[in-house]
Amino acid sequence: AGKASVIELSQEDIRFYGSTSGVPNAAISLKERMRINAEGNIYSVNSYYSTFFGNKAGSNSTGEHNSAFGYESLENITTGSRNTAVGAFALERSYVGDKNTAVGYGAMYASGSANPADVASNNTAIGNLAGSNITTGDRNSILGSSAGSTIETGELNTYVGMYSGGNTGVATSYNVALGYHSLRYANAPQ
Repeated sequence: AGKASVIELSQEDIRFYGSTSGVPNAAISLKERMRINAEGNIYSVNSYYSTFFGNKAGSNSTGEHNSAFGYESLENITTGSRNTAVGAFALERSYVGDKNTAVGYGAMYASGSANPADVASNNTAIGNLAGSNITTGDRNSILGSSAGSTIETGELNTYVGMYSGGNTGVATSYNVALGYHSLRYANAPQ
């Protein structure tokens, strides 16, 4: 109800058109989404120099130079630009963040926290659920499964190792943790 897809074949290329309108009985406005040319190159169209692969990946994007690979990765990105998300749910809730890199299942999942006014930028999170709760934190470098998972608004943290920085607090900043469980049992600053 309200959604449509069209495939157009020609001698030059194959064009895919789609609509994401979810309004029942609404007029459907189709927009070209992808093209395969005669040379076999696949590229997205009307996506502002962005590339999205995966169900719902980048489905709301108007930002430029974004790349998302995986189920619902960068799903909510609107005007955010220069983001890379690889893995299911990576950067899923980011709306307007810029220059983030999230690799791994759920990496930086909460970025922007489903609130379009929240912005997290210049973060790198690599690993399963790495930096998964960052909402407005900036310039964090996180490597390891569940590393930096309690950061929400903190900035300029460097966490390397599984579970590193796991209990340093939601707004903690300027920490360095190297190794498995490092700073995991630290008390959050008062």
